[in-house]
Amino acid sequence: MIQVHSLDKVPLFMTLERDNIPIPTVYTLWRIPDLLPRVKMPYIVLDKLLGGANLMLPGIYRSSLPNHWDLGDIVAICGPDNGAAIGVGVWAVSRQQAFDNGLKGKGIHIFQLYQDQLWSFGPKEKITEHSLSHWGQSSF
Repeated sequence: MIQVHSLDKVPLFMTLERDNIPIPTVYTLWRIPDLLPRVKMPYIVLDKLLGGANLMLPGIYRSSLPNHWDLGDIVAICGPDNGAAIGVGVWAVSRQQAFDNGLKGKGIHIFQLYQDQLWSFGPKEKITEHSLSHWGQSSF
């Protein structure tokens, strides 16, 4: 079961009942962009993710991979030309496992995405409103 924590009808965090770790939504990441490490992917992958797919390792720009991560670490997912998060998930593999497998296979289990059902419960802000040049100009 997932519990959603919101303020003024903006979903900010979600927690899974089994481990009670707060996971930020894209709304939170738009306001606190450095809260999580980020990876970048091509926008064309977003439709596949919205259809329920996980983010596969070949769909992540290699240059954006963090220097370190462990299985289960929370990560923000961004488009190629903007630091604004379009999703949040957890690593399906450790960095060591990813490179041992030649960067093939599942990379990130998706928890929340721009334009998904949880996003629609909020103010439905557009990602174009949240380029890095706008950080700090919007608030809850």
